[in-house]
Amino acid sequence: MLTRCDNYRLIIASRPKDCERYWTAILEDTRGQIQEGRILLRADFIPDEETEVYFKAADIAVLPYRHIYQSGVLFLAHSFGLPVIAAAVGSLKDEIVEGTTGFLFTPEDPADLAKAIERYFASDLYANLHNRRQEIRDYATERHSWDVAGEVTLMCRAAVRKNRSCNLWYRFSFLRTRRRNLSLIRCGQRWPKLGAKGIT
Repeated sequence: MLTRCDNYRLIIASRPKDCERYWTAILEDTRGQIQEGRILLRADFIPDEETEVYFKAADIAVLPYRHIYQSGVLFLAHSFGLPVIAAAVGSLKDEIVEGTTGFLFTPEDPADLAKAIERYFASDLYANLHNRRQEIRDYATERHSWDVAGEVTLMCRAAVRKNRSCNLWYRFSFLRTRRRNLSLIRCGQRWPKLGAKGIT
């Protein structure tokens, strides 16, 4: 994609752990673009006090995970008002609102990732990013602030206190919700009985 479009710049901040062969291959493939300044590489640990610089300098965060349940990077990007292009894996596909907080692409599909990037830069989200950043921050705050987490925790604790039976299985799941709705569901579901042939 960088070879087709002169106006794109890629920032790679940090580096993957425990995959030296993969990282070496990435460096080999991108050496020319790094030397030309098309890719800005900071292959080190990024201290907390410096992360803001990278999120504010970017127009988009790209999360090309193959497998993951959840990503703190997505929440951090949204807390800075930065849209995210993410692989549709784990709960990332539930966190991205297409065209509002970012875009999704098929995991391990570079062509679909390139299309998602092109879609983003042609979108209203990018064209009005200066104004949309606050909307993205508000979205993140409504869903994932400490106040919301505390309220959900208090609700679940209250449900546990009401139903102290030993055969209750207490769990709560966080699912995609609409604006200002708490995302607590199924607190106090009964644990399935185990029979001779498995769960009944």
